[in-house]
Amino acid sequence: MTETISREDRAWLAAMIEGEGSLFFATHHLKNEKPTVRPSISVTNNDMRIIKRVSEIWYKLGAKFYYYLKKIHGTTKHRAMSINSCGRKSVLKILDAIEEFMSAKTEQVQLFREYINWMENEMSNRKQENGRYRRLTTEEKAQYRDVQQEFKKRLSDMRTPSIDPQRLTRKASKPLQF
Repeated sequence: MTETISREDRAWLAAMIEGEGSLFFATHHLKNEKPTVRPSISVTNNDMRIIKRVSEIWYKLGAKFYYYLKKIHGTTKHRAMSINSCGRKSVLKILDAIEEFMSAKTEQVQLFREYINWMENEMSNRKQENGRYRRLTTEEKAQYRDVQQEFKKRLSDMRTPSIDPQRLTRKASKPLQF
């Protein structure tokens, strides 16, 4: 189901993903194969109204998603719920809706787009006339995994803060300077 999403909802969703969310590459184990990497977007919060609103927007976008409970380390109590969308098509639908409003995670969004484009090219190169995909050779599988791991490393490197908070000029009621 794909509906028109208001500009306000798209901006709100972008803010939630920037503040309470995460863009990451999830590792999935497929049947009889080595692990593969899939782009994923997650939002975690203990306010169920936020998770509900995210789910409503993702549903309208036609993205596939699932929920899971997060535990606090060392306890058996659940403290937050996460909503997660995984896979090229669903992630691309979300990125298309929010990209213009992203600011802190724009490099991550660009990396996801680069990864999705690479995957689309890989899939089209493997597609045969009968509509099925050609199996990868052992060497191709190794190269494929190497490229996936390189994307994961690049994303991980983006998360490393390049600004030392102790070196900032910070004065009350003034914008932060770095």
